[in-house]
Amino acid sequence: MAAVDVITPDSIAQVYSESHDRIVALVRDLDDESARRLVPGTPRWTVHDVLAHLAAIPTDALAGRLGGVPTPEETGKQVDDRRDRSIAELLEEWAAGLGPILEGARAGLVPAALALDAVTHEQDIRGALQVAHLDDDGALRFAATGYTVAVGRRLKEAGLPPLRLRDPARGFDAVARTGEPTATVTASEFELFRAMAGRRSRSQVAAFDWSEDPTPYLDCVCIFGPLPERDISD
Repeated sequence: MAAVDVITPDSIAQVYSESHDRIVALVRDLDDESARRLVPGTPRWTVHDVLAHLAAIPTDALAGRLGGVPTPEETGKQVDDRRDRSIAELLEEWAAGLGPILEGARAGLVPAALALDAVTHEQDIRGALQVAHLDDDGALRFAATGYTVAVGRRLKEAGLPPLRLRDPARGFDAVARTGEPTATVTASEFELFRAMAGRRSRSQVAAFDWSEDPTPYLDCVCIFGPLPERDISD
């Protein structure tokens, strides 16, 4: 898939569908030991737990149980309710909800967060299984672009000026928050994606190439809250 610089209903559906297919290929033949591996990006969850959450999203959305991004309590219930299900059963549940969710996405009824969540957890699973990084250009650009928009909202709430994020090698160049940026952070597009998703520590993000003192920005780089204190490698 080609790089996606503009998020549209069709790109949300495509990125979500293709991430689903890659995740299925990663997990469908896992043994129990591999399914119980802890996920570096979400250390309280195993690979099985991540898959349970992914399978539950369409189910809960179509049942009207989700009013937006799931809360920690909601995601915890998703995982707990599926604790005894096999990988095959989780994949069957996810497949059952896939078609309606994709139809809703193409109709503009599903937010970009759905696809961002899938791509983020895809890499979480890759990290746990110690397989190759996400290498789909379209999914990576979609994630980096989508997260940049969300970082912009955090910057605005914090009263901070726009921040430029760039990876010259891959041609990624985006500004979080409308306006003229006063600082630039340069890193690989993959590392920027993982940082904005909260999968890199405060010290790891501070070590990126910053044009200015990164301290004011470190509390806003992750869209989910403070950056972790422990380093994460995946």
